[in-house]
Amino acid sequence: MRITRKYLLGELTGPFLVGVGSFTVIVLLQRFSRLADLVIAKGVPTPLVARLLLSLIPPFFEITLPASLLLAVLLGLGRLAADSETTALSAAGVGMRGVALPVLVASVITCAAVLLTGWHGVPWGYRETQRTLAQIVSERAGAGASGRIFREITPEVLVYPDRVSPDGQRMSGVFLSFRPVETIRFSCSRARGDSYPPPTTG
Repeated sequence: MRITRKYLLGELTGPFLVGVGSFTVIVLLQRFSRLADLVIAKGVPTPLVARLLLSLIPPFFEITLPASLLLAVLLGLGRLAADSETTALSAAGVGMRGVALPVLVASVITCAAVLLTGWHGVPWGYRETQRTLAQIVSERAGAGASGRIFREITPEVLVYPDRVSPDGQRMSGVFLSFRPVETIRFSCSRARGDSYPPPTTG
């Protein structure tokens, strides 16, 4: 019986992993063009874009993990039925309970993974996204910025400095506009560096 359970779990593991990879790529396809634009057109360092991509993945796991489990159950049990292996299992004394138990175990593990993703992964992803965007702004905002003119830093971030130093290294009265619309005002901001004064959101 133990060997049968391991065999059934093995039949589910392959399609599940393929489903997770495939569904994750599909839901991220819309983001790939924007991320590529950051590297090619905006000159953002590749490690920063990779961090941004990684931070976008956890929210999608809440969708892709259950969908991948459904795909794995359909494909795994469908193959067993097509090859008459379910008939062989029944003849060997393994009833529907023996087949359903590995599926139940896989469902519990997937449910736990989704809950952990929602509790820890999604908040981490949002924090990391904001942190990475702030670092991108700190490295790219000063290049070509002009006072009292909106400038696109990333496809979802606009910067509006009130004043820019002649060397472009310091800006003051900076407004950052994120999409969906959220405006953050900095009383003073450096064009390069990781240090920012506390922002106010409006």
